[in-house]
Amino acid sequence: YILKFRKLPLRYQDYPNSLDGLKIGADEYITKPYSIDYLKARIENLLENRKKIRESYKYSPESTIEVIAHSKADEDFLNKLVETIHAHLNEVNLDVDALALMMNMSRATLYRKVKSISELTPNDFIRLIRLKKAAELLRNKEYRINEIAFIVGFNSSSYFSKCFYKQFGVLPKDFERSK
Repeated sequence: YILKFRKLPLRYQDYPNSLDGLKIGADEYITKPYSIDYLKARIENLLENRKKIRESYKYSPESTIEVIAHSKADEDFLNKLVETIHAHLNEVNLDVDALALMMNMSRATLYRKVKSISELTPNDFIRLIRLKKAAELLRNKEYRINEIAFIVGFNSSSYFSKCFYKQFGVLPKDFERSK
């Protein structure tokens, strides 16, 4: 999180700095003098909002990966990661070791990076990407549910349904009908 502090009075030529900071992704721009209570409240709100965004991403089949990225570098990493998972989606044995190898990083580095951005383990992240792809396929109604389960890398359609329900709170058949 980027917090930038300025002394008052804020001159006209300083306004572009705060605007530029907000445009490039700063969550907040606080001017001096400031109250410690105000600073703490803003930080708590920012952290709570980040938590809500991550939860929304996890439990909503429609939300995209960009919502959980903190920076352009995180967004690029997540896009590459999702692209790699999609390229190997039907591989039942896609695991953290294989994914780390494909991403040219160690298992520990992949774990830390995925966990810090999404608060999910890499295995949970792989499963979530599989389930989001399944939701997309269910929306398109081109395949039956058991076919989709195998397309996205699940051995069993019943296990797929169980995971889909646990993640999104709706069975695949009900999700398909509701869309």
